Amino acid sequence: MIKPQLRRISSPMSLLMRLPIGLAVPASSRRMSFKNVFLGCILLLFSQLLVACGSAHEFNGIVYNPPIVAPELQGIDQTGEPFSMDKVKGKVTLLFFGYTNCPDVCPLTMGQITTIYRQLSTESNDLAESNDLSVIFASTDPERDTPQVLAQYIDLFDSSFWGVQIPQTALAEVMSAYSGLAQKDELPEGKTAEQYTITHSNWIYAIDREGNLRLIFSSQLQTQQIADDVKYLLSE
Repeated sequence: MIKPQLRRISSPMSLLMRLPIGLAVPASSRRMSFKNVFLGCILLLFSQLLVACGSAHEFNGIVYNPPIVAPELQGIDQTGEPFSMDKVKGKVTLLFFGYTNCPDVCPLTMGQITTIYRQLSTESNDLAESNDLSVIFASTDPERDTPQVLAQYIDLFDSSFWGVQIPQTALAEVMSAYSGLAQKDELPEGKTAEQYTITHSNWIYAIDREGNLRLIFSSQLQTQQIADDVKYLLSE
């Protein structure tokens, strides 16, 4: 998209100073002309401000319209401490549901999120220090993903991320609240009871500073497309 090229506009008074002088017009006409030109300059300045500031960001992710309050997510974090959404209150948050034994989607998605986090941290020197952006990896496998296991997994990406073990008794309710899915697959022959896999949704949820669900990102989006949307949320 080609952006309009805006020329720098002088003040209304400087524009008036450029008007031709020495014209033989009545004093009343001069007063009326001065008033009309001055009003015209004000309207011109106002219209240019609308052009410069009125362009809205076009989101790449799926937009919640209207935004809804992000459902509560409680559990134990990777340090063994209780976790709730209050921990990320006032921050833009990316939330992903997965599990540490996931062979493909989870490490790829977490790698993508890590790239976004570090890119935005580099672009804004204050981002990492002020923790304006948070990341939650919520496990869909509470049986195997203990806080200790989550700590090791999170450290593979960024130690500032949250790893959350949701109680087994609450997992189905949480997933339903986020319109997600998490269920154990049937064991194939030759696998032990601990070698199960889990089918789960692979959305990335974007939550704004007010705690509202604003966007869902699918696996079809490019990393930069997600980063652009997150950067916009951070700028709000």
